[in-house]
Amino acid sequence: MHRKGDKTMSQQRKDDEQTKDTDDQHRADVVNMAKRLALVYHYLTKTLKEELGRQETRRLLERAIWRYGEHVGKKTRERAEEMGLKPTLSNFSAASDLPSRGWESTVKEASSDEHRSVVEYCPFAEVWNEIGDPDLARVYCLVDQAKYRAYDARLQCEHVHNQLDGDDYCEIYVRKMQDVEDPHTPDETHSMN
Repeated sequence: MHRKGDKTMSQQRKDDEQTKDTDDQHRADVVNMAKRLALVYHYLTKTLKEELGRQETRRLLERAIWRYGEHVGKKTRERAEEMGLKPTLSNFSAASDLPSRGWESTVKEASSDEHRSVVEYCPFAEVWNEIGDPDLARVYCLVDQAKYRAYDARLQCEHVHNQLDGDDYCEIYVRKMQDVEDPHTPDETHSMN
């Protein structure tokens, strides 16, 4: 006997299928938007290269993407602090504004000093490898180095593998450098107590 408001197994299965369909649609929407943004980057890069040449295009892209990454990293730090979290490597993903769908990735290693993730699917790389100039598209990946550095100057990010370099996946390794101080941390020797 079912009470009013209780769901039958059939109703629950139907609800679960609708939730999966909605999740699949959300993922598809994010992938579509990412591919559109990849096309914008591609055509901006192509136009700059036609007008300014490859070397000047690379220089301008590096500068623009670094600035973009710094903006993202600073905003991520602000969000962490607003959430009452210390801006540590462990808390970076909690404060990040990256979509939870669209990219297929797994965390391979996570600690307070190191983070290693593998991205099996990147919609940007799919577009850029198909129609773009993977070498100039690869400049976009500097966003990771810039965002981690702006979030905490002690963090160093490296792309160990990258689909735009011909690898089957991207591997991003971030570690906290022990010999560098975070300029955001108050200097105890100069505090006015």
